[in-house]
Amino acid sequence: TGTQSQSISKEFDSAGLPAAFNYSLFVGGALSLGCSTQVTGQTTGAIFGNGAISVGASAVVAGGPVQVAPGGSVSGPGTYTTGPPPSPLPTLPALNQTYYNTYINTATAGGPGVVIGNQSYVDLPVSGTLYVQGNVTLSGTTTGSGRIVASGRISLATSAIVNSGIDLMAGSSISVGTSAIVNNSLAFSRTSVTLANSARMTGTIVSAGTMTLNNSSVFTGAAYAAGSVIEHNSAIVVGSMVIGGSSVLHNSSTSTYSTAVLPASIPGIPGSGIYVPVAQSWKKL
Repeated sequence: TGTQSQSISKEFDSAGLPAAFNYSLFVGGALSLGCSTQVTGQTTGAIFGNGAISVGASAVVAGGPVQVAPGGSVSGPGTYTTGPPPSPLPTLPALNQTYYNTYINTATAGGPGVVIGNQSYVDLPVSGTLYVQGNVTLSGTTTGSGRIVASGRISLATSAIVNSGIDLMAGSSISVGTSAIVNNSLAFSRTSVTLANSARMTGTIVSAGTMTLNNSSVFTGAAYAAGSVIEHNSAIVVGSMVIGGSSVLHNSSTSTYSTAVLPASIPGIPGSGIYVPVAQSWKKL
């Protein structure tokens, strides 16, 4: 009898978070810390920047040093220490939008199972994936589990609540209204994510564009923005922010590093370089 051979393959994904999330702030461009802002990191580094970092009067960087890549600089009358950057240098992770586009493109196509036209929901129960070809406005309390996917923008009205386990994906912007709350969700936008005054969000933000945290808003978790980020007066971030463009922290805003609130991984963000097998991905060649 003869023998037969067969080739099979197994897919692997890069797990964990990349080194950029080892800082309270990783900034691809310039960073300006306004009066009385505070950034607290870990002993290996509080801030990593690729451009000019300005630490304003009464601003404090604590817990670890400010590190800059070759060509970057640190200056200003605030309180901080500097340290040499690690080797190899942390780099800005490249966002792969395939995971999100799969959902958003389905909403945009408007096929079977897609709600057509702009929608306003009050006390919406979610089960599975809700696709909307248009804009979505949420009021009251959104409950259940799954995701809300809009080809346009997603807006939370004043004091609206999105309960834990409901992800938001928008082909345009995501805005969390004044005093609105988003609990333990993943929010993805192709253009911008904005938290209005006193809004609160926990979970993960991924913006292919910009992010804005307005006065007294609070974000807890991991945030990635390919463009610029602005924290307005007294905004609070706990976790880690990775910023592709420039960033400004206005008066009395704070950013505090915490590994306890970071996810194990983020869809579309390449991991730490440790590879793990993808479930049910064996196939014949």
